[in-house]
Amino acid sequence: MKANSFENTSTVMKCRYSTFVLIIVLGVVAGGDIVNAQRGRGRGFGMGRGPGANPGMRADMTTLHTLFGSREKIKRTVKLLPNGAEAVTESDDKAITALIHEHVPAMEARVHQNKPLPPMTFHPIFVELIKHADDYTLTYKETKKGMKVTYEAKDPFVIMLVQEHAKLVSRFLKNGMKEVHKPYKFPKTNNAHSQLGSDSTAASESTSFGITPPLPSKANSPPDNPTTPAKVELGKKLFFDPRLSLTGTVSCNSCHNVMEGGDDGRPSSMGVHGRLGPRNSPTVWNSVFQASQFWDGRSPSLEDQAKGPVVASPEMGMPNHDKAIERIAAIPGYQEEFARVFGDRKPVTIDNTAKAIAAFERTLVTPNSPYDRYTKGDKNALSNQQVRGMKLFDNIGCIECHSGPALNGWEVGDTEPSFEDFPRFAESEFVKQFRLDSDLGRYEATKQDADKHYFKVPTLRNITITAPYFHNGSVESLSDAVRVMAETQLDTELSNKEVADIVAFLESLEGEFPEITMPRLPSRSGKSVLEDQEPAATN
Repeated sequence: MKANSFENTSTVMKCRYSTFVLIIVLGVVAGGDIVNAQRGRGRGFGMGRGPGANPGMRADMTTLHTLFGSREKIKRTVKLLPNGAEAVTESDDKAITALIHEHVPAMEARVHQNKPLPPMTFHPIFVELIKHADDYTLTYKETKKGMKVTYEAKDPFVIMLVQEHAKLVSRFLKNGMKEVHKPYKFPKTNNAHSQLGSDSTAASESTSFGITPPLPSKANSPPDNPTTPAKVELGKKLFFDPRLSLTGTVSCNSCHNVMEGGDDGRPSSMGVHGRLGPRNSPTVWNSVFQASQFWDGRSPSLEDQAKGPVVASPEMGMPNHDKAIERIAAIPGYQEEFARVFGDRKPVTIDNTAKAIAAFERTLVTPNSPYDRYTKGDKNALSNQQVRGMKLFDNIGCIECHSGPALNGWEVGDTEPSFEDFPRFAESEFVKQFRLDSDLGRYEATKQDADKHYFKVPTLRNITITAPYFHNGSVESLSDAVRVMAETQLDTELSNKEVADIVAFLESLEGEFPEITMPRLPSRSGKSVLEDQEPAATN
């Protein structure tokens, strides 16, 4: 982090219950548990340390509720250190900043005065941190917009605990209380004398060698659109068919070329009549492994997304869906194939078209990358440089957003979309250089002020072949993209060696692509399905 980001005095704490300060620095406690505790229900205020409510507790509870309820206004970055972690928690909202400044000292005072503490959540990280509260130190320092907290330890297992805690708090801010209920396994450590005891609620360990799970080899289909070979084949034909566009020149594959990176290699895509869209085309490879589609997340599913470009003016440009379906229905081969797949009396509909395209897109999965093989135990799958890059990727905080199998924040079973603010640190010179703040992101879809500059986190799978980068395609090289992300999202400047190591790690995310044969499209014998076709001009 940049030295000029911090100011004011610091306080060092090391005491039996200092863990609670870690837990609630950001109000990361269950709101319902807090209310119940105030009424004397549940597990009690002090976990056995006191008689219940006392003066000041209600004010602390109000602060916690406010912080947790305003988590979308809070920015947090985490950097993993060799002996612990460093977290910076800030807000552009002056009222929230004031609460962050007040809250940590207040909780420290409560700890040292042996006053009752707010209830602890049941997450295994918190439980285990209490057991090891004497084995690490916590240092905090005010910043202009919040607080910088540093955790330090000597024991490898405790170092892992404080690092996992720092990352968990960030996930709470991002995902809310649903994060508490997710299954959790402690990462392995090589410290034999610090392993979890048999009585721990989280004694199980992960067998993964990586920072995030491997990519699934195939995707599940929703109940209302089961995948079948016939449906996939129909969807592939529709995906490649330019007749779904106004001019008969643009297909889904035009902007999402599955013969390459699943994108089109342009800063922004070109549609009918040479029109340029406002954003860079995301890759379609592994798009099934995300809870929303488009940069602003306005579509909740592949089926819904497939309908949008057909009638988008700068893309396929059809006046409406009915006109597009009229074209497809006029081709006998499609009529027969839709009937075989869907069996309806009038099977050629926009909904069935979208279902078929989505079924094909669910097969566009690229598993078994070198990184995936490494996570499954093949320690030779990554080079030494790639392993260094992987650890650095985690240590500087990239994993906060780029987590999960697709490294886009999605976890198996997620249905709720999540978004991140970009750019976080608008003072970076890169913001102006690459016009990173000119697009208001999700706000364009919701018109809610809180959504300004929030975007869906893109997958990093196969990122080596999807340049140019970012929502506006303004950055041409992957190394430059890494530098931009480090400064604009993490307020961190990387050396050339560090950039090279992270790029090497990202190269390990290129998976195995399934073989795709070009489809044979049905035709309408002796007659075009395109209207108002003008012959080419002759001299």
